[in-house]
Parts: sequence; C-alpha cells; structure tokens
Amino acid sequence: MIGVPTDSVRRPWLKNPTDDRFRAGWRILGFLLLFYSLALPLVFGLQALLDFGKRSPWVIVLIALSASVAVLLARRHLDKRSITSLGLTLNRSAVVDTVFGFFLSGIMAGAVFALMVSLGYLQDVTL
Repeated sequence: MIGVPTDSVRRPWLKNPTDDRFRAGWRILGFLLLFYSLALPLVFGLQALLDFGKRSPWVIVLIALSASVAVLLARRHLDKRSITSLGLTLNRSAVVDTVFGFFLSGIMAGAVFALMVSLGYLQDVTL
C-alpha cells in the first residue's frame, strides 16, 4: 500500500531508516547480550565439569571462543553485513600474517622471559 510507513520510519529510535539496520547502540547491546549468553554458561559449565580454576588458561580460550562466535553472529544478524566487509579474507597474505604474528609473539614472550631470568626476577628456573 502506498503511504504506509515502514517499521523503521515508525520507530526511528530502534532502526536507522536509511539502511534498515538497528542503530549502533542497540547493536552493541545485542552483541554484549549475545557474548555473555555464550560465555557465562560455557565457562561456568565447563569449569564445573572439568574442575579447572578461575586462573586456568582454559578460561581465556573459552572467552575468546565465545567472543569470536558472538562477533560472527552479531555481524551477520544484527549488523546485516558480511565478515569480509571487515577486511577478513582467507588468502595467502592472511595466512602469512597470522603465522608471522604467532612467531613474533613467541619471540617477544621468550625475550621477556630471558630478560627476567637474566635480571634475577625469576628464581629457581631450570632451562
């Protein structure tokens, strides 16, 4: 019908009328709700099942996994855009950058460790 306002025109505080997406504040709130609804049950559930503490490296892995899944879902469904629009493509250059990033972070962590051992900040380290 002609002259019937769309949902985004009736509720401009919720959706942007020009591109029919939720406004930025609502997308951020949706991402946070999605992230916490994934992370909290996953972390606390696996903590209870596998009996690891709050300072375990598994907590960081689970939070990173939850954040990655939440970004993928929010980008697709809340933002209505693709992951490639962020510049993330799987090609040779991306693989080289990722491998170099892992290598560089290992070198940096090793350099800090060697510096701390040589300055005496770490005691009783057997190499």
